Amino acid sequence: MQEDIRRTVLFLINGFGVDKRDIYDILNDNTVPYINKLARENIYTTMPSIATDYKTGFRMFSIGQKDLPGYKKLGEDMLSKFEKNERFNNIANEVLSRNKKLHIFCYLDNETTIDQAKKIIQCLNDKGIKNIYIHVILRTLKDFTYKKLEKNINSLKLVIFNNPNVNFGVFLGSDMIDKNLNETKELYQMLITEVGERWPDFVRKIDILESKKTKPSEIRPFFITGGFKVEEGDSILFLNYEYVDYTNIVDLFQNPKLYFSLSHLPGDIHVYSLFPLKSKVNITSIYENEESENHLVKYMEKIQTKALIITTQDRIPYINNFCNGLQNVKSDRLDFMLLDDNLPIANVVTNPNYQFYIFDLDISNVNNINELRNALIKADTMLGKVAYQCKLYDYSLFISSLYGISREWKRENNQVYHIDYSNEMPLIIVDRLIIKGKHYVNQGTIINLLPTLINNMKPNNGIPSMISTPSGGILSSLFKR
Repeated sequence: MQEDIRRTVLFLINGFGVDKRDIYDILNDNTVPYINKLARENIYTTMPSIATDYKTGFRMFSIGQKDLPGYKKLGEDMLSKFEKNERFNNIANEVLSRNKKLHIFCYLDNETTIDQAKKIIQCLNDKGIKNIYIHVILRTLKDFTYKKLEKNINSLKLVIFNNPNVNFGVFLGSDMIDKNLNETKELYQMLITEVGERWPDFVRKIDILESKKTKPSEIRPFFITGGFKVEEGDSILFLNYEYVDYTNIVDLFQNPKLYFSLSHLPGDIHVYSLFPLKSKVNITSIYENEESENHLVKYMEKIQTKALIITTQDRIPYINNFCNGLQNVKSDRLDFMLLDDNLPIANVVTNPNYQFYIFDLDISNVNNINELRNALIKADTMLGKVAYQCKLYDYSLFISSLYGISREWKRENNQVYHIDYSNEMPLIIVDRLIIKGKHYVNQGTIINLLPTLINNMKPNNGIPSMISTPSGGILSSLFKR
């Protein structure tokens, strides 16, 4: 390790943000005294984030990409790329040889995913595959509206109505696949029985979901028409654009007897994906993820340092994937530690093996205002301990969030608590060398946060920073020991 590295701590309270509505004040000194004190006494600003969950947040933070990596990979000349892709041709030939249904699970987030879905369907039809069912996965994204969803569905309908070989299957929220096994089992049963919520009037269903303010990712599975039943020998293709956990749904299709005692369960189901996905078994993907140009581990290698991320067990595979530039590898520049309420903070941040520490706390999994208050109190208490150690050992401390929640809860008098942390993320910088009133933070987003932290750890490294002096000079020029 180099001698001039400034040890730095990033304390994340994911789900937390700046509530500009100011309808219900929960951020008082009784709830978050340390956050308020540190914000008053140090540099405090805000930055926007379009992330809606920790996966999107960590991807944008670590690799600095706003769009899903798969969009750029496929690009404009998709048809010619697929024709030359050996894996795609092998998958298409396998599906064609079985002469059974092909089930495509895809996102309809925007015009790009719709256009790419259309082209993939065209490629498959050109290969002779005629019996295709489209199952639509809906996600909660920053710019989502049900009007956009209706427009996207209508756009894909044009393909389906003009193509007798393609039909709609099930519509479902992404939580049905990667959250809870019981919910995934519900989806599986609908797929193999065609029994469930049926809405021939799709527009009416959309109106109901919108009126109830249902999050897209939480939509229970429903279908418009039948005929989509998953049967013996069928194939499944997941049009995923990033590293997603499909462990539950893949396991159900490949080992259904472990979960159900039904008289007939379809077997010999063949599963493929567009990009690598998380699963217990090895799923053949059309593409491999290419390492991104910049990411956390690469920064660690550049300045010869090592990072420790303190998080929960379920998040480690995803965070590791993003921090290694979309590669599922183990780097000697990055370690993980499990987050615990009784974490010995002093021992953690004084470990000589690390120079960069990320505390990954999350307050999003709350169901009412009291749970939110308790989650904030717990996070603030740990922050107080971390801030004390940082001051004691002269570390830099950055406090922020990668995404914010938006919630509504009814009160006892039928009024509504409206908490909206989704617009602006806080950024508090606690460092004796970064002086309030002397330095300022340029406009940026969570994409700019990691380069700023790296620049803070190792000045004069050519990595851009959001922090400047009044004269316009970058903060790194101040680090003289």
